[in-house]
Amino acid sequence: MSPATFVRAAIQKGATQIKIMASGGVAWPVDPISNMQYSEEEIRAIVGEAEAANTYVMAHAYTARAIARAVRTIEHGNLVDEAAAALMHEHGAFVVPPLVTYDALAQLDVLYNAKYNDRRSGCLPFCPVICCYGTSAIRPLTAKF
Repeated sequence: MSPATFVRAAIQKGATQIKIMASGGVAWPVDPISNMQYSEEEIRAIVGEAEAANTYVMAHAYTARAIARAVRTIEHGNLVDEAAAALMHEHGAFVVPPLVTYDALAQLDVLYNAKYNDRRSGCLPFCPVICCYGTSAIRPLTAKF
């Protein structure tokens, strides 16, 4: 199923927003944080389908490269650089840095990309966008904490 077809199906089933995984993450051993999950063309198609349904797309994105493929909100944004932050500002994007997640993952010893833990709030000093609150807690973390 193409990403655009998936978006249409999700909206028809009642989705009010679409969240994509634009980059790898810190909690999955087989998905390095620097991996890109969609091409720019696929992200444009996803955003186009969401906009056609009068909604928006959120992106799980750590790296500046993933953030540069900007959508409405960036979940995490830890490895943003000044250029990507400026692009987010230009597009009116929001950033949701769920900082509590890293402490919980470290306590459970499942922080697979621990070398990035020291950048957990790296976007905040120079990111000229609105920051929002989010936990990004996955089920095993929710049950424990």
